[in-house]
Amino acid sequence: MRINGRILDNHDGQHDFDFLIGDWNAQLKRLLRPLTGSTDWVEFKGITNCRPIWGGRGNIDEFTVENSSDGAKIEGLTIRLYDPQTQEWSLYWANNKTGTTGLPRKAGLLAAEGNSSIAMYLTVRRL
Repeated sequence: MRINGRILDNHDGQHDFDFLIGDWNAQLKRLLRPLTGSTDWVEFKGITNCRPIWGGRGNIDEFTVENSSDGAKIEGLTIRLYDPQTQEWSLYWANNKTGTTGLPRKAGLLAAEGNSSIAMYLTVRRL
């Protein structure tokens, strides 16, 4: 695993996200107007399914949640790919609105770079 460009111990990181494998109930709370002082949250419930690919050097997460009050739906896909040379994971997120991914986030269990969750909370429980 790399933190600030330095490899730590013998932790290769390939199994950092194995705990996500399976089917899960998901609950998402999204702040309606982030960074404005608002305290209005909207809640979504649904499921997420994560399965391994490439012999454990990757996994795919399908995520579907819905707001029961207005029927709004969020569907997403996370692709996590492991690079054994750098011992880092690249995380790609896509949603059904755009059908595209942005630049990958580099992450691992010990150190995830960046935090885009300032306006969201996600809770998952195994089905």
